[in-house]
Amino acid sequence: MTEVVLKKNDQVKLPKGWIWTTVSEIGLIISGQTPRGIDTFQKNDKIPFFKISDMNKSENELFMNRSEINLNESDVHNLHLNIQNTGTVIFPKRGGAIATNKKRILSKPSCYDLNIMGIFPIGISPKFIYYWISRIDLVELSDGSNVPQINHTDISPLQIPLPPLNEQKRIILKIEELFSRIDFVRQILKKIKTLLKQNRQSLLKSAFEGNLTTREQNDEPASTLLEKIKQTKSSESKKGTKSLSEMIFKKNEDLSKEWKKNNLPHSWQITTIKEISDKIHYGYTATATKNIGTKYLRITDIQNNNVDWSDVPYCKIKDNEIQKYLLHENDLVFARTGGTVGKSFLIKPNPPKSVFASYLIRIVLSDKIIPKFIHYFFNSSDYWNQISLNKTGLKTNVNAQILSHIEIPLAPLNEQKRIVIKIEEGLSLIEDNEKIIDFLLKNLDSLQTSILKQAFEGKLVPQDPNDEPVRILLENIKQEKEKLLEIQKINKTKSFRSRRVKNVK
Repeated sequence: MTEVVLKKNDQVKLPKGWIWTTVSEIGLIISGQTPRGIDTFQKNDKIPFFKISDMNKSENELFMNRSEINLNESDVHNLHLNIQNTGTVIFPKRGGAIATNKKRILSKPSCYDLNIMGIFPIGISPKFIYYWISRIDLVELSDGSNVPQINHTDISPLQIPLPPLNEQKRIILKIEELFSRIDFVRQILKKIKTLLKQNRQSLLKSAFEGNLTTREQNDEPASTLLEKIKQTKSSESKKGTKSLSEMIFKKNEDLSKEWKKNNLPHSWQITTIKEISDKIHYGYTATATKNIGTKYLRITDIQNNNVDWSDVPYCKIKDNEIQKYLLHENDLVFARTGGTVGKSFLIKPNPPKSVFASYLIRIVLSDKIIPKFIHYFFNSSDYWNQISLNKTGLKTNVNAQILSHIEIPLAPLNEQKRIVIKIEEGLSLIEDNEKIIDFLLKNLDSLQTSILKQAFEGKLVPQDPNDEPVRILLENIKQEKEKLLEIQKINKTKSFRSRRVKNVK
Protein backbone atom coordinates (compact mmCIF):
# COMPACT_ATOMS: atom_id res chain seq x y z
CA MET A 1 0.00 0.00 0.00
CA THR A 2 3.08 2.26 -0.04
CA GLU A 3 4.01 4.64 -2.84
CA VAL A 4 7.02 6.73 -3.73
CA VAL A 5 7.77 9.73 -1.58
CA LEU A 6 6.03 12.84 -2.89
CA LYS A 7 8.49 15.49 -4.02
CA LYS A 8 7.71 19.18 -4.00
CA ASN A 9 7.68 19.50 -7.79
CA ASP A 10 5.26 16.53 -8.00
CA GLN A 11 2.61 18.20 -5.87
CA VAL A 12 -0.92 17.83 -7.17
CA LYS A 13 -3.31 20.75 -7.27
CA LEU A 14 -5.30 20.80 -4.04
CA PRO A 15 -8.97 21.75 -3.62
CA LYS A 16 -9.91 25.21 -2.46
CA GLY A 17 -9.44 25.44 1.31
CA TRP A 18 -6.47 23.02 1.42
CA ILE A 19 -2.82 23.96 1.84
CA TRP A 20 0.56 22.29 1.44
CA THR A 21 2.61 22.15 4.62
CA THR A 22 5.44 20.03 6.03
CA VAL A 23 5.68 17.43 8.79
CA SER A 24 7.92 19.74 10.83
CA GLU A 25 5.25 22.47 10.76
CA ILE A 26 2.38 20.33 12.03
CA GLY A 27 4.12 17.94 14.42
CA LEU A 28 7.06 16.97 16.60
CA ILE A 29 9.49 14.36 15.26
CA ILE A 30 10.88 12.27 18.11
CA SER A 31 13.36 9.38 18.05
CA GLY A 32 13.36 6.79 20.79
CA GLN A 33 15.93 5.83 23.42
CA THR A 34 17.36 2.48 24.52
CA PRO A 35 18.86 2.78 28.01
CA ARG A 36 21.25 0.16 29.30
CA GLY A 37 19.56 -2.70 31.14
CA ILE A 38 16.08 -1.98 29.81
CA ASP A 39 15.40 -5.72 29.24
CA THR A 40 15.39 -6.35 32.98
CA PHE A 41 12.21 -4.25 33.43
CA GLN A 42 9.75 -6.88 32.22
CA LYS A 43 7.00 -6.24 34.73
CA ASN A 44 3.36 -5.29 34.63
CA ASP A 45 3.40 -1.52 35.10
CA LYS A 46 1.43 1.17 33.33
CA ILE A 47 4.01 2.75 30.98
CA PRO A 48 4.91 0.48 28.03
CA PHE A 49 8.36 0.49 26.48
CA PHE A 50 8.03 -0.57 22.85
CA LYS A 51 10.58 -2.30 20.65
CA ILE A 52 10.37 -2.78 16.89
CA SER A 53 9.34 -6.41 17.43
CA ASP A 54 6.26 -5.26 19.36
CA MET A 55 4.88 -3.84 16.11
CA ASN A 56 4.42 -7.42 14.90
CA LYS A 57 2.08 -8.47 17.73
CA SER A 58 -1.50 -9.19 16.70
CA GLU A 59 -2.78 -6.80 19.40
CA ASN A 60 -0.71 -3.99 17.85
CA GLU A 61 -1.98 -3.96 14.28
CA LEU A 62 -3.07 -0.30 14.34
CA PHE A 63 -2.76 0.96 17.90
CA MET A 64 0.17 -0.12 20.07
CA ASN A 65 -1.55 -1.84 22.99
CA ARG A 66 0.85 -4.48 24.34
CA SER A 67 4.52 -4.49 25.23
CA GLU A 68 6.84 -7.05 26.80
CA ILE A 69 8.49 -4.30 28.85
CA ASN A 70 6.42 -2.03 31.12
CA LEU A 71 7.69 0.68 33.45
CA ASN A 72 6.49 2.84 36.31
CA GLU A 73 7.16 6.57 36.61
CA SER A 74 10.16 5.99 38.87
CA ASP A 75 11.71 3.66 36.28
CA VAL A 76 11.18 6.24 33.55
CA HIS A 77 12.81 8.94 35.68
CA ASN A 78 15.81 6.80 36.69
CA LEU A 79 16.39 5.66 33.11
CA HIS A 80 16.09 9.27 31.83
CA LEU A 81 13.45 8.26 29.30
CA ASN A 82 11.01 10.58 27.58
CA ILE A 83 7.35 9.61 27.66
CA GLN A 84 5.74 10.13 24.26
CA ASN A 85 2.15 11.30 23.95
CA THR A 86 -0.89 9.24 23.05
CA GLY A 87 -1.50 9.59 19.31
CA THR A 88 2.17 9.62 18.30
CA VAL A 89 2.50 7.83 14.95
CA ILE A 90 5.55 5.55 15.05
CA PHE A 91 7.57 3.66 12.42
CA PRO A 92 10.98 1.91 12.10
CA LYS A 93 13.90 4.29 11.68
CA ARG A 94 16.85 1.89 11.61
CA GLY A 95 17.79 -1.50 10.15
CA GLY A 96 15.95 -4.05 8.05
CA ALA A 97 12.62 -3.29 9.74
CA ILE A 98 12.40 -0.13 7.59
CA ALA A 99 11.54 -2.38 4.62
CA THR A 100 8.43 -3.68 6.42
CA ASN A 101 6.91 -0.18 6.14
CA LYS A 102 4.99 -0.71 9.37
CA LYS A 103 3.27 2.30 10.92
CA ARG A 104 1.40 2.33 14.23
CA ILE A 105 -0.25 4.74 16.70
CA LEU A 106 0.52 4.92 20.43
CA SER A 107 -2.71 4.15 22.32
CA LYS A 108 -1.40 5.66 25.59
CA PRO A 109 1.65 7.52 26.93
CA SER A 110 4.62 5.29 26.10
CA CYS A 111 8.35 5.06 25.60
CA TYR A 112 10.06 3.40 22.65
CA ASP A 113 13.57 2.35 21.65
CA LEU A 114 16.11 4.10 19.42
CA ASN A 115 15.14 1.98 16.41
CA ILE A 116 11.78 3.76 16.32
CA MET A 117 10.86 7.28 15.25
CA GLY A 118 7.57 9.00 15.90
CA ILE A 119 5.54 11.96 14.68
CA PHE A 120 3.32 13.59 17.29
CA PRO A 121 0.67 15.57 15.38
CA ILE A 122 -0.32 18.89 16.91
CA GLY A 123 -3.96 19.88 16.59
CA ILE A 124 -4.52 17.17 13.96
CA SER A 125 -6.06 13.73 14.28
CA PRO A 126 -3.35 11.03 14.65
CA LYS A 127 -5.31 8.87 12.21
CA PHE A 128 -5.05 11.58 9.55
CA ILE A 129 -1.24 11.47 9.87
CA TYR A 130 -1.32 7.66 10.08
CA TYR A 131 -3.25 7.28 6.82
CA TRP A 132 -1.07 9.89 5.14
CA ILE A 133 2.19 8.20 6.16
CA SER A 134 0.76 4.80 5.17
CA ARG A 135 1.38 5.91 1.58
CA ILE A 136 5.03 6.74 2.23
CA ASP A 137 7.70 4.19 1.28
CA LEU A 138 10.15 4.31 4.19
CA VAL A 139 12.86 2.58 2.15
CA GLU A 140 13.03 5.61 -0.16
CA LEU A 141 13.53 7.85 2.85
CA SER A 142 16.40 5.80 4.29
CA ASP A 143 20.06 6.45 3.50
CA GLY A 144 20.55 3.16 1.61
CA SER A 145 23.55 2.04 3.70
CA ASN A 146 24.19 -1.54 4.88
CA VAL A 147 22.31 -0.65 8.05
CA PRO A 148 19.72 1.78 6.62
CA GLN A 149 18.59 4.69 8.74
CA ILE A 150 16.01 7.46 8.61
CA ASN A 151 16.95 10.80 10.16
CA HIS A 152 14.88 13.78 11.32
CA THR A 153 16.05 15.67 8.24
CA ASP A 154 14.48 12.97 6.05
CA ILE A 155 11.06 13.34 7.70
CA SER A 156 10.72 17.02 8.58
CA PRO A 157 10.57 18.44 4.98
CA LEU A 158 8.03 15.91 3.71
CA GLN A 159 5.11 17.66 2.06
CA ILE A 160 1.65 16.93 3.44
CA PRO A 161 -1.65 18.22 2.03
CA LEU A 162 -3.67 19.71 4.87
CA PRO A 163 -7.47 20.23 4.71
CA PRO A 164 -9.60 22.02 7.31
CA LEU A 165 -10.01 20.08 10.57
CA ASN A 166 -13.65 19.11 9.97
CA GLU A 167 -12.80 17.78 6.53
CA GLN A 168 -10.00 15.73 8.05
CA LYS A 169 -12.60 14.07 10.27
CA ARG A 170 -14.86 13.36 7.29
CA ILE A 171 -11.93 11.90 5.35
CA ILE A 172 -11.00 9.58 8.23
CA LEU A 173 -14.59 8.36 8.57
CA LYS A 174 -14.83 7.70 4.84
CA ILE A 175 -11.49 5.88 4.69
CA GLU A 176 -12.49 3.66 7.60
CA GLU A 177 -15.91 2.96 6.13
CA LEU A 178 -14.38 1.87 2.81
CA PHE A 179 -11.51 -0.03 4.43
CA SER A 180 -14.01 -1.87 6.64
CA ARG A 181 -15.85 -3.07 3.53
CA ILE A 182 -12.58 -4.11 1.94
CA ASP A 183 -11.53 -6.00 5.07
CA PHE A 184 -14.88 -7.82 5.08
CA VAL A 185 -14.35 -8.95 1.48
CA ARG A 186 -10.70 -9.84 2.22
CA GLN A 187 -11.73 -12.11 5.11
CA ILE A 188 -14.26 -13.89 2.89
CA LEU A 189 -11.61 -14.41 0.19
CA LYS A 190 -9.13 -15.76 2.74
CA LYS A 191 -11.75 -18.20 4.04
CA ILE A 192 -12.36 -19.38 0.48
CA LYS A 193 -8.61 -19.82 0.03
CA THR A 194 -8.51 -21.95 3.20
CA LEU A 195 -11.39 -24.05 1.87
CA LEU A 196 -9.53 -24.55 -1.42
CA LYS A 197 -6.51 -25.78 0.54
CA GLN A 198 -8.77 -28.22 2.40
CA ASN A 199 -10.29 -29.30 -0.92
CA ARG A 200 -6.80 -30.15 -2.17
CA GLN A 201 -6.26 -32.52 0.76
CA SER A 202 -9.78 -33.94 0.41
CA LEU A 203 -9.07 -34.66 -3.26
CA LEU A 204 -5.85 -36.53 -2.41
CA LYS A 205 -7.48 -38.38 0.47
CA SER A 206 -10.29 -39.52 -1.79
CA ALA A 207 -7.76 -40.57 -4.45
CA PHE A 208 -5.75 -42.80 -2.10
CA GLU A 209 -8.83 -44.36 -0.53
CA GLY A 210 -9.94 -45.51 -3.97
CA ASN A 211 -12.96 -43.18 -4.09
CA LEU A 212 -11.85 -40.94 -6.95
CA THR A 213 -12.09 -43.55 -9.71
CA THR A 214 -14.10 -46.65 -10.51
CA ARG A 215 -12.72 -50.18 -10.90
CA GLU A 216 -12.44 -51.78 -14.33
CA GLN A 217 -12.65 -55.54 -14.83
CA ASN A 218 -9.57 -55.80 -17.03
CA ASP A 219 -7.34 -53.98 -14.48
CA GLU A 220 -4.52 -56.21 -13.31
CA PRO A 221 -4.64 -56.20 -9.47
CA ALA A 222 -1.92 -54.43 -7.51
CA SER A 223 -0.81 -57.73 -5.96
CA THR A 224 0.21 -58.99 -9.41
CA LEU A 225 2.01 -55.71 -10.09
CA LEU A 226 3.96 -56.07 -6.83
CA GLU A 227 4.90 -59.62 -7.70
CA LYS A 228 6.32 -58.47 -11.03
CA ILE A 229 8.33 -55.74 -9.29
CA LYS A 230 9.63 -58.28 -6.79
CA GLN A 231 10.77 -60.62 -9.53
CA THR A 232 12.74 -57.91 -11.34
CA LYS A 233 14.35 -56.33 -8.28
CA SER A 234 17.83 -57.27 -7.13
CA SER A 235 17.99 -59.18 -3.89
CA GLU A 236 18.79 -56.88 -0.99
CA SER A 237 20.38 -57.77 2.31
CA LYS A 238 18.05 -57.35 5.26
CA LYS A 239 19.17 -54.89 7.87
CA GLY A 240 18.04 -54.52 11.47
CA THR A 241 15.80 -51.61 12.29
CA LYS A 242 16.26 -49.05 14.99
CA SER A 243 13.76 -48.51 17.75
CA LEU A 244 12.37 -45.33 16.18
CA SER A 245 11.79 -47.19 12.92
CA GLU A 246 9.92 -49.87 14.85
CA MET A 247 7.69 -47.12 16.22
CA ILE A 248 7.05 -45.93 12.68
CA PHE A 249 6.27 -49.45 11.50
CA LYS A 250 3.77 -49.82 14.33
CA LYS A 251 2.22 -46.52 13.35
CA ASN A 252 2.08 -47.66 9.70
CA GLU A 253 0.49 -50.95 10.79
CA ASP A 254 -2.24 -48.94 12.49
CA LEU A 255 -2.64 -46.90 9.30
CA SER A 256 -2.96 -50.10 7.26
CA LYS A 257 -5.78 -51.22 9.51
CA GLU A 258 -7.41 -47.80 9.05
CA TRP A 259 -7.19 -48.07 5.27
CA LYS A 260 -8.69 -51.58 5.37
CA LYS A 261 -11.41 -50.38 7.71
CA ASN A 262 -12.24 -47.69 5.15
CA ASN A 263 -12.90 -50.43 2.59
CA LEU A 264 -9.80 -50.03 0.44
CA PRO A 265 -10.67 -51.65 -2.92
CA HIS A 266 -9.84 -55.38 -3.13
CA SER A 267 -7.71 -54.82 -6.23
CA TRP A 268 -5.45 -52.45 -4.26
CA GLN A 269 -2.56 -53.44 -2.02
CA ILE A 270 -0.84 -51.87 0.98
CA THR A 271 2.89 -51.76 0.28
CA THR A 272 5.98 -49.80 1.29
CA ILE A 273 8.15 -47.39 -0.67
CA LYS A 274 11.02 -49.85 -0.35
CA GLU A 275 9.04 -52.55 -2.15
CA ILE A 276 8.31 -50.38 -5.19
CA SER A 277 11.72 -48.65 -5.44
CA ASP A 278 14.97 -49.66 -7.08
CA LYS A 279 17.13 -47.35 -4.98
CA ILE A 280 16.84 -44.99 -1.98
CA HIS A 281 19.99 -43.05 -1.11
CA TYR A 282 21.52 -39.76 0.06
CA GLY A 283 23.02 -37.10 -2.17
CA TYR A 284 26.55 -35.89 -2.81
CA THR A 285 28.52 -33.77 -0.33
CA ALA A 286 30.26 -30.84 -1.99
CA THR A 287 30.75 -27.08 -1.90
CA ALA A 288 28.60 -25.12 -4.32
CA THR A 289 30.51 -23.21 -7.01
CA LYS A 290 29.66 -20.74 -9.75
CA ASN A 291 29.75 -21.80 -13.41
CA ILE A 292 32.26 -24.60 -12.79
CA GLY A 293 31.44 -28.30 -12.80
CA THR A 294 28.03 -30.03 -12.70
CA LYS A 295 24.70 -28.52 -11.59
CA TYR A 296 24.20 -29.14 -7.85
CA LEU A 297 20.56 -29.31 -6.71
CA ARG A 298 20.01 -28.27 -3.07
CA ILE A 299 16.94 -28.06 -0.81
CA THR A 300 16.84 -24.28 -1.19
CA ASP A 301 16.67 -24.56 -5.00
CA ILE A 302 13.24 -26.22 -4.76
CA GLN A 303 10.61 -23.52 -4.33
CA ASN A 304 6.83 -23.92 -4.75
CA ASN A 305 7.27 -27.35 -6.33
CA ASN A 306 9.54 -25.93 -9.00
CA VAL A 307 13.24 -25.53 -9.76
CA ASP A 308 14.71 -22.58 -11.64
CA TRP A 309 17.70 -24.43 -13.05
CA SER A 310 19.33 -21.17 -14.15
CA ASP A 311 19.77 -20.29 -10.46
CA VAL A 312 21.07 -23.71 -9.39
CA PRO A 313 24.82 -23.59 -8.61
CA TYR A 314 27.49 -26.05 -9.67
CA CYS A 315 29.88 -28.39 -7.88
CA LYS A 316 33.05 -30.29 -8.68
CA ILE A 317 32.52 -34.06 -8.84
CA LYS A 318 34.77 -36.77 -10.24
CA ASP A 319 33.67 -38.48 -13.44
CA ASN A 320 33.57 -41.88 -11.77
CA GLU A 321 31.08 -40.57 -9.15
CA ILE A 322 28.68 -38.65 -11.39
CA GLN A 323 26.62 -41.67 -12.46
CA LYS A 324 25.79 -42.53 -8.84
CA TYR A 325 24.22 -39.10 -8.21
CA LEU A 326 23.09 -38.02 -11.68
CA LEU A 327 19.43 -36.93 -11.69
CA HIS A 328 16.95 -38.36 -14.17
CA GLU A 329 13.36 -37.66 -15.12
CA ASN A 330 10.89 -39.12 -12.58
CA ASP A 331 13.41 -39.31 -9.74
CA LEU A 332 11.83 -38.30 -6.42
CA VAL A 333 13.99 -36.19 -4.11
CA PHE A 334 13.15 -35.41 -0.48
CA ALA A 335 14.30 -32.78 1.97
CA ARG A 336 15.63 -34.76 4.92
CA THR A 337 16.29 -31.83 7.24
CA GLY A 338 15.47 -28.16 7.81
CA GLY A 339 12.22 -26.25 7.58
CA THR A 340 10.98 -28.18 4.54
CA VAL A 341 11.77 -31.64 5.93
CA GLY A 342 9.73 -34.38 4.28
CA LYS A 343 8.77 -32.32 1.24
CA SER A 344 9.31 -34.04 -2.09
CA PHE A 345 10.01 -32.97 -5.66
CA LEU A 346 9.53 -35.00 -8.83
CA ILE A 347 12.26 -34.38 -11.39
CA LYS A 348 10.55 -33.17 -14.54
CA PRO A 349 11.44 -34.11 -18.14
CA ASN A 350 14.81 -33.07 -19.60
CA PRO A 351 16.65 -31.89 -16.49
CA PRO A 352 20.12 -30.43 -17.10
CA LYS A 353 23.11 -32.56 -16.19
CA SER A 354 22.94 -32.34 -12.42
CA VAL A 355 23.56 -34.15 -9.14
CA PHE A 356 21.75 -33.71 -5.84
CA ALA A 357 23.09 -32.52 -2.49
CA SER A 358 23.52 -34.61 0.64
CA TYR A 359 20.60 -32.98 2.47
CA LEU A 360 18.32 -34.57 -0.12
CA ILE A 361 17.28 -38.23 -0.40
CA ARG A 362 16.56 -39.73 -3.82
CA ILE A 363 14.04 -42.47 -4.53
CA VAL A 364 14.38 -44.23 -7.87
CA LEU A 365 11.02 -45.91 -8.42
CA SER A 366 10.42 -49.16 -10.25
CA ASP A 367 9.65 -48.52 -13.92
CA LYS A 368 6.41 -50.47 -13.39
CA ILE A 369 4.97 -47.66 -11.20
CA ILE A 370 3.47 -44.34 -12.33
CA PRO A 371 5.82 -41.75 -10.70
CA LYS A 372 3.16 -39.03 -10.45
CA PHE A 373 0.87 -41.40 -8.53
CA ILE A 374 3.57 -41.81 -5.87
CA HIS A 375 4.43 -38.10 -5.88
CA TYR A 376 0.83 -37.11 -5.27
CA PHE A 377 0.72 -39.54 -2.36
CA PHE A 378 3.69 -37.69 -0.88
CA ASN A 379 1.55 -34.57 -0.83
CA SER A 380 -1.34 -36.25 1.00
CA SER A 381 -2.21 -36.11 4.69
CA ASP A 382 -1.74 -39.92 4.88
CA TYR A 383 1.94 -39.45 4.06
CA TRP A 384 2.40 -36.52 6.44
CA ASN A 385 0.68 -38.42 9.25
CA GLN A 386 3.26 -41.18 8.88
CA ILE A 387 6.33 -38.95 9.12
CA SER A 388 4.97 -36.61 11.82
CA LEU A 389 6.45 -38.87 14.52
CA ASN A 390 9.80 -38.70 12.75
CA LYS A 391 9.74 -34.91 12.73
CA THR A 392 9.36 -34.90 16.52
CA GLY A 393 11.58 -37.86 17.37
CA LEU A 394 14.37 -36.98 14.98
CA LYS A 395 14.36 -33.23 15.58
CA THR A 396 13.02 -32.40 12.10
CA ASN A 397 15.16 -34.99 10.32
CA VAL A 398 13.90 -37.81 8.10
CA ASN A 399 16.28 -40.53 6.97
CA ALA A 400 16.28 -43.07 4.15
CA GLN A 401 15.35 -45.89 6.56
CA ILE A 402 12.17 -44.07 7.58
CA LEU A 403 11.22 -43.19 4.00
CA SER A 404 11.72 -46.76 2.82
CA HIS A 405 9.09 -48.03 5.29
CA ILE A 406 6.45 -45.40 4.53
CA GLU A 407 3.28 -47.30 3.61
CA ILE A 408 1.23 -46.49 0.56
CA PRO A 409 -2.05 -47.86 -0.79
CA LEU A 410 -1.11 -49.06 -4.27
CA ALA A 411 -3.69 -49.11 -7.05
CA PRO A 412 -3.52 -51.31 -10.17
CA LEU A 413 -1.30 -49.78 -12.85
CA ASN A 414 -4.11 -48.69 -15.19
CA GLU A 415 -6.05 -47.22 -12.28
CA GLN A 416 -2.94 -45.29 -11.20
CA LYS A 417 -3.05 -43.60 -14.62
CA ARG A 418 -6.75 -42.76 -14.25
CA ILE A 419 -6.20 -41.45 -10.70
CA VAL A 420 -3.37 -39.16 -11.83
CA ILE A 421 -5.62 -37.71 -14.55
CA LYS A 422 -8.44 -37.11 -12.03
CA ILE A 423 -6.08 -35.56 -9.48
CA GLU A 424 -4.58 -33.21 -12.06
CA GLU A 425 -8.03 -32.17 -13.27
CA GLY A 426 -9.09 -31.41 -9.70
CA LEU A 427 -5.85 -29.65 -8.77
CA SER A 428 -5.97 -27.56 -11.94
CA LEU A 429 -9.45 -26.32 -11.02
CA ILE A 430 -8.34 -25.59 -7.44
CA GLU A 431 -5.21 -23.74 -8.65
CA ASP A 432 -7.24 -21.68 -11.13
CA ASN A 433 -9.54 -20.62 -8.30
CA GLU A 434 -6.57 -19.82 -6.06
CA LYS A 435 -5.13 -17.59 -8.78
CA ILE A 436 -8.46 -15.76 -8.99
CA ILE A 437 -8.49 -15.30 -5.19
CA ASP A 438 -4.88 -14.03 -5.20
CA PHE A 439 -5.73 -11.63 -8.04
CA LEU A 440 -8.74 -10.29 -6.11
CA LEU A 441 -6.72 -9.94 -2.90
CA LYS A 442 -4.04 -8.01 -4.78
CA ASN A 443 -6.71 -5.77 -6.28
CA LEU A 444 -8.09 -5.06 -2.80
CA ASP A 445 -4.62 -3.79 -1.80
CA SER A 446 -4.56 -1.62 -4.94
CA LEU A 447 -8.04 -0.35 -4.11
CA GLN A 448 -6.86 0.74 -0.65
CA THR A 449 -3.95 2.57 -2.25
CA SER A 450 -6.35 4.29 -4.64
CA ILE A 451 -8.65 5.32 -1.77
CA LEU A 452 -5.76 6.92 0.11
CA LYS A 453 -4.58 8.69 -3.03
CA GLN A 454 -8.03 10.19 -3.55
CA ALA A 455 -8.26 11.09 0.14
CA PHE A 456 -5.09 13.18 0.09
CA GLU A 457 -5.95 14.83 -3.21
CA GLY A 458 -9.24 16.06 -1.77
CA LYS A 459 -11.36 13.78 -3.97
CA LEU A 460 -12.79 11.34 -1.41
CA VAL A 461 -15.30 13.58 0.36
CA PRO A 462 -16.92 16.90 -0.64
CA GLN A 463 -15.59 20.19 0.66
CA ASP A 464 -17.76 22.32 2.96
CA PRO A 465 -17.37 26.13 2.65
CA ASN A 466 -18.51 26.44 6.27
CA ASP A 467 -15.42 24.61 7.55
CA GLU A 468 -13.01 26.72 9.58
CA PRO A 469 -10.23 27.90 7.22
CA VAL A 470 -7.09 25.79 7.35
CA ARG A 471 -4.94 28.93 7.88
CA ILE A 472 -6.57 29.33 11.32
CA LEU A 473 -5.74 25.68 12.08
CA LEU A 474 -2.12 26.27 11.08
CA GLU A 475 -1.91 29.33 13.33
CA ASN A 476 -3.28 27.32 16.27
CA ILE A 477 -0.79 24.54 15.53
CA LYS A 478 2.08 27.02 15.49
CA GLN A 479 1.11 28.42 18.89
CA GLU A 480 0.60 24.96 20.42
CA LYS A 481 3.91 23.75 19.03
CA GLU A 482 5.78 26.67 20.59
CA LYS A 483 4.28 25.76 23.97
CA LEU A 484 5.26 22.09 23.59
CA LEU A 485 8.80 22.97 22.56
CA GLU A 486 9.12 25.21 25.61
CA ILE A 487 7.91 22.38 27.86
CA GLN A 488 10.40 20.03 26.21
CA LYS A 489 13.21 22.50 26.82
CA ILE A 490 12.28 22.82 30.51
CA ASN A 491 12.07 19.03 30.91
CA LYS A 492 15.46 18.52 29.28
CA THR A 493 16.99 21.08 31.63
CA LYS A 494 15.45 19.34 34.67
CA SER A 495 16.66 15.94 33.42
CA PHE A 496 20.17 17.27 32.85
CA ARG A 497 20.30 18.81 36.35
CA SER A 498 18.99 15.58 37.85
CA ARG A 499 21.74 13.57 36.18
CA ARG A 500 24.39 16.06 37.34
CA VAL A 501 23.19 15.84 40.94
CA LYS A 502 23.13 12.03 40.74
CA ASN A 503 26.70 11.94 39.34
CA VAL A 504 27.97 14.31 42.06
CA LYS A 505 26.52 12.09 44.76
